[in-house]
Amino acid sequence: MRFKNTSLGMFVAISILTPGYVANAANISSSTGIFTESTEGVNVIGIGTNQLSWGVPSDGGLQSSYRFDGMTNFDAPEDGSSFVLGNFVHNNFPVVAGGAITSTNLAVELLGDLNRVFNFEIAHFETPNGDAICAAGGSNPCPDLVSFTSLFSPETINLNDQNFLLEIVGFQQGGTTTPSFLTLENQTNSAELIGRLTPPTAVPTPALLPGLVSLGLATLRKRRNVQASAT
Repeated sequence: MRFKNTSLGMFVAISILTPGYVANAANISSSTGIFTESTEGVNVIGIGTNQLSWGVPSDGGLQSSYRFDGMTNFDAPEDGSSFVLGNFVHNNFPVVAGGAITSTNLAVELLGDLNRVFNFEIAHFETPNGDAICAAGGSNPCPDLVSFTSLFSPETINLNDQNFLLEIVGFQQGGTTTPSFLTLENQTNSAELIGRLTPPTAVPTPALLPGLVSLGLATLRKRRNVQASAT
């Protein structure tokens, strides 16, 4: 039994494999990802595509955006080993206050042995650049935070008579995998999106998972509210 803790969007993954189960690997011919919906935000463009843009540029420049670039010809091990799903890009440009999204759904389609679409919710935390203390960390102009609020897909896939969920392990940059990353203002930040196939028995119970996943975001919101009341 192994417990994994993270500082934001904390979750517990208990790795339990069926006794006597022989690990294999599903061949993935391609991975793609599209953004199917978003919450809040103005001038949202790109629903149903691999790039989602939003906001009114505050300096006459570009909108902020997310982009998912897929991959071709890779394996998804059935033994719980992680693999790269694709590349996630965040373009962070100044937008007029109140114009940013707060979340979006990323639908990841894996073709080949899986032929399945897996859905995940991404939380976007747009930090006010005028804050004396940046709510998500860093310094002014405050960076914005990207994280997953749903780490396990609601969809399952059956391989060799074994059911699996697709789990998002995190974002990988420079060999380090984290559940979230910060993007500096007027910068483009990219990371490999890491996943793994997880038996449903390894997933935290429904009563436990929402609290673990939302703990980090709740903490950030509390910090932001305290800062706002102090101004």
